[in-house]
Amino acid sequence: MGAGCGTCADSSQFHPKIKLKDLSEMSLKYKLEEKPLKSTGHCTVYKAAMNEDEEKKAIVKKIFISKVPESEVEDYINLLYDLDKLNNHNLVKLYDMYRNETYLCIVTEYCAGGDLFTKVKEHGFQYTEVQVGEIILRLICILRDFNKIKTNLKKPKIIHKDIRLKNIYMDENGQPRLGSFSFSERVKIAKLKQTSTHNILFNAPEVIDSYKFSQASDIWSIGVVAYSLLVGHEPFTPRDATEAIKKIQKNEINFYPIEWKKFSKEAYSFVHKCLEPNPDKRITCVEALNHYWMSSLTYENIGIGQTANNSLLDNPEAVSVHLSNAERYNSFHKMKLTGVKGEKISKSGFKKTGKVLPEDLSYNEHPFKNQSREESPDRKNEGDAMVQKTSP
Repeated sequence: MGAGCGTCADSSQFHPKIKLKDLSEMSLKYKLEEKPLKSTGHCTVYKAAMNEDEEKKAIVKKIFISKVPESEVEDYINLLYDLDKLNNHNLVKLYDMYRNETYLCIVTEYCAGGDLFTKVKEHGFQYTEVQVGEIILRLICILRDFNKIKTNLKKPKIIHKDIRLKNIYMDENGQPRLGSFSFSERVKIAKLKQTSTHNILFNAPEVIDSYKFSQASDIWSIGVVAYSLLVGHEPFTPRDATEAIKKIQKNEINFYPIEWKKFSKEAYSFVHKCLEPNPDKRITCVEALNHYWMSSLTYENIGIGQTANNSLLDNPEAVSVHLSNAERYNSFHKMKLTGVKGEKISKSGFKKTGKVLPEDLSYNEHPFKNQSREESPDRKNEGDAMVQKTSP
C-alpha cells in the first residue's frame, strides 16, 4: 500500500465499505490465536489469520461492552465510520466490525514492523532527523484531514486523545500507521488515572489538569513523539507517575545541549512550539504544516506531493526543496531554499509564504545554539542538565 497524506471523501455521498456484522460471523473469516497479544480491563487484543489465506494476518480488538452505555458504543462505531471516510493511508486500515450484546470486535490490518516504542525504546533503533520529520509530517497530515471530515460525532472534530509511540505502528515496508483510537473519553480518563509513567508523558498539561482533550492536546502528543524519536527518550525524566504529572504541570522539559546540538534549530523550534504549555498559544495544525521543519522536507518518497499543505500549491510563491537522497539524509543545515521553478528566492520572499524561517528563532528559543559540546552538561548528572521552562 502506498503511503500518503490521505484523501478525504465527501461524507454526504459516503457509503461505508465496512458493515457492522453479528459477532457469530467473525469465525467464518478469521481464526484468532489462542494467546492474546495484550489484555486490559475492557479490551483484549489478538493476532488472527484469515481463513481464505492463513499467511495473511490481522489484528482483532475485542472490547467488552456489556456494561458500557450504548451511546458510547454507537459513538465509537461512528468514529470508525468517520475514519473510514478519510481513506488516509497513514492510519491503520480497518477491515471489519462485529458485535453482540457483550463484545464489539474491531478487525484491523496487522503491522509486521511492530510499534515505535518497541523499535526505539527496547531495540534501540535510531532514526535520522529527516526520517523523524517524515513520521511527524504524516501525523500532522492526519490531524489536517480530521479537520476536513463532517463527523457524525457530537464534537466538531475528531481527536485521537492517545498519540504515543506505542500507538504508532510500522507496516512490513517500514511505513508508519497511527492506530488505537480511544474507545471513549470516559475510558481514556480512567486509563489516565491508573496508567504507566510512559503513557502519562504523552499527555498535555491541560489533559493532566482537567482532562481537556482537543486537537491542541494531540499536537502536544506529537511534540513528545518528535522529541522521543530524535533524542531517544521522552522530554521529561521522572522516577514515577506522580513525578511525571508534576513535571508536565510545571513544564520542566529537559533540552540537554549535548543531545540537541546534533539536530537542526528548525527541529528544535518545531518541538518547542508543540510543547507550549498554553494550548491557546500552542502551534496549530496549519501552522505546523507551514513550519520550516515540515515545509522544507521533500515528499516524493512518502506520496504527499510537493507540499504537505495543499493550499500552498495555488500560491505562486510556494516553496519546495529539491535534495538528492544523499543530501536529504545528511544535514538540514545544508538545505537550499528554491522556488517552484528552481530559482533561489530571497528571505523576504520566503517570509511572504507565511512559513517560519530558522533565522526567526530567538536566543531564548534556542538557548544552547552557541554552546560547544564540551560545555554541554553530562546527561548522567540530571542536576546539571539544562531544564527548559516555558511560561504559560
